[in-house]
Amino acid sequence: MGERPVCRYCNERLVPAVRPKGSLVVVLGEHPGEEEMEQGRPFVGGTGDVLRWELARVGISLDSLVRTNLW
Repeated sequence: MGERPVCRYCNERLVPAVRPKGSLVVVLGEHPGEEEMEQGRPFVGGTGDVLRWELARVGISLDSLVRTNLW
């Protein structure tokens, strides 16, 4: 993965959205956690694990959804 953009206000690296082709649903998180900041992808930490589990219970794959953060 290339260099990630930096927030012009706080100088933190941004976590870009993941946009699977054809996805019509967006999962929006509040703020990336430590693992998300390290890996540069949204919902890869503990919250992502819980979200994957709960979505799987109703037959939805998190990997099929657009994933991003407000910040």
